[in-house]
Amino acid sequence: MITSFLTAGAACVTAIGVWLAIRITSKRPALPYPPGPRRLPIVGNAFDIDLKEPHVTYTKWAKIYGDIVYSRMFGQDVIIVNSERMARLLADQRSSIYSDRPHSPIYRLFGSHHMTPLLEYGKEWKTHRKLLHLSLRHDVIDRYHELHLRNAH
Repeated sequence: MITSFLTAGAACVTAIGVWLAIRITSKRPALPYPPGPRRLPIVGNAFDIDLKEPHVTYTKWAKIYGDIVYSRMFGQDVIIVNSERMARLLADQRSSIYSDRPHSPIYRLFGSHHMTPLLEYGKEWKTHRKLLHLSLRHDVIDRYHELHLRNAH
């Protein structure tokens, strides 16, 4: 009877070890992450950040690790951009890489997948944005002033 428990225990330990080995080796990114502080297992850097003033922690990390810092908290990857220059570079010059939105099948289920804020970056999103820009400019909005006043009265 003790032998069967030992065999079952050994099988469980082996299965968990194989699962951990597969998980650790399969999650390697193709490119390295930016530098960042050392992380604890599971919680990552969650305890390193001051909840009332996180910007103070980010500023300290910027002095040590540079303008872009990698952190991980509770299994969630976090990239912190610490300078306006780097934020503008990423947002303006590399916008085609970083401008996409999270995709969810729920959007299609509810029929909201064609709403502008939920569109994936591409031709359709660019068309929506162009039409919104044309209809919501300052000189165009002034034309709706009388309509708004009538409806308000």
